[in-house]
Amino acid sequence: MKNSTWTVLNVTSGLFITIIFFYTLINYDELSSSEGWGIVGMFGLLGLGLLGLFVDYVLRALIRDRKRLNIVEIITLIIFVGYIMLNSLTNN
Repeated sequence: MKNSTWTVLNVTSGLFITIIFFYTLINYDELSSSEGWGIVGMFGLLGLGLLGLFVDYVLRALIRDRKRLNIVEIITLIIFVGYIMLNSLTNN
């Protein structure tokens, strides 16, 4: 597959992984205290970023039109972020 263009999901997943990396570096002492469960949580969030990159790869293989691909990825992001926000509001 020779499609190396930037897509919405590719960029947001990359930013998400980068932010997690720097947040972990800056707050390592706090995250590693109390048996290190904060670091485990960061690896879980890293998994979500990698999942986003995998979904982007699959969508690029299935959808060739760049405009449709970006629209589908924006809808996917809205659904995912909406689910996370709704879930965090109902659990607190």
